[in-house]
Amino acid sequence: MPTEQEPIKVEIPVEEEEVVMRPERQPFSVRQRGREHLSGCVHRVTGSARAALQSERRRQARRAVKGGVRRGLDLSQRGAVRGLRWMSNRLADVADHFTPLEKNTES
Repeated sequence: MPTEQEPIKVEIPVEEEEVVMRPERQPFSVRQRGREHLSGCVHRVTGSARAALQSERRRQARRAVKGGVRRGLDLSQRGAVRGLRWMSNRLADVADHFTPLEKNTES
């Protein structure tokens, strides 16, 4: 015989959210202090960035990188020239292999 099943009841408790009222505008003095603080932070950051860009340490690093790039370009150019000469010699050997020998017309 089939048995009847009771439906399962799930109860989810509903908690009411607490409503927090915030003032629409802060008093002038708080806003003004916030602006002054932000302005001071911006000045400190820009001053630090400017000092870093103008520092001798940065100039030395830039010169070192520039010199390294130049050396790298010189080496790659030398390598390219050496490779092209090698390929030119190999192509000349291949051309000599397939070129028929010229007969002397003086004999």
